Amino acid sequence: MRGLAAMMVFLSHGLGSLTMPDAARSFFFSGPASPFLQPLGAVQLFFLLSGFCLASSASRGGSAGELVQFYVRRVFRIHPTYVFAFLVAWGASFFYLREDPGGGLTPWPFMAWASAHLDGSQILRSLLYPS
Repeated sequence: MRGLAAMMVFLSHGLGSLTMPDAARSFFFSGPASPFLQPLGAVQLFFLLSGFCLASSASRGGSAGELVQFYVRRVFRIHPTYVFAFLVAWGASFFYLREDPGGGLTPWPFMAWASAHLDGSQILRSLLYPS
């Protein structure tokens, strides 16, 4: 069910970003296909099921040591991926254009502030613990 919920969010974002005729857009977002493209409900379902899976996994351990082991495994499962994604995004921010080379507006409104760079202390704080 978590996979289906994630797929619903993925499809709704993907279809929402495409240029399409109004008839097709109304079919996907207010027509017969709309129950399958409800990202808010899918996100809530995904978080609910993920929380249930984590809570049931944490409750399997009977002692405090097993609970600590659960948290250590979670940190080492999540934190390296977070650090990698953070560093890739930070590195990619050096390649964003601040303005359209043609002199017009950028195609994405957030591009002007997407190239803001963090100083060393902010990067270190962000790498130590996700916030």
